[in-house]
This record gives sequence, C-alpha cells and structure tokens, in this order.
Amino acid sequence: MGWLDFDDLRVTAIAEDEAEVTGRWRVRASRKTSSGGFELKFRRIEGRWLIVRDHTTSDDPKEASKQQKEATNRKRVVAPVRGTLAPPRQEWR
Repeated sequence: MGWLDFDDLRVTAIAEDEAEVTGRWRVRASRKTSSGGFELKFRRIEGRWLIVRDHTTSDDPKEASKQQKEATNRKRVVAPVRGTLAPPRQEWR
C-alpha cells in the first residue's frame, strides 16, 4: 500500500447545485511515486453531492497512455461523495 496526497485544491462554485474541484494528486508507494492533476465536476442531485465528471491525468506519459486505454473501456459511473464540499465563505447544503 501507500499514501495518497492532494495539493493545490481549488473549489469553484459554478451554480447553486454545481461545483468544480481542481488540484494535484500524488501516490507514494514503497518503491514508486506517481503524480498528476485532476478536475472533478460535482452536481447536487436529490440533496447529495455527486461526481458527474472526473478528468484525471498522470505526469508520467506511459501512465497517461494506460489511463486513456482504461477510460475508453470503462462504463460511466456516478459516484456518491461523502463529506462536505464547502468553498470558503459559502455554505452548501
């Protein structure tokens, strides 16, 4: 196993029921460290914040090519998110 870290997180409210989150990720395992960027689009559906789009990239070109192939074969999934998504000075319900 390893550790997953997030940096440079930015939450942008698009509308009352939509937000985008961008940032950087890094996975540190015993023998390898991987990193990249991501952009998530959240939408409030029936009172729950759900990820409706996930665009994640790798800084390693070989990993990026592998991710592209996997994404092509993957079915679309809407994932529930636990916790609160709260930009500064704005309350989200």
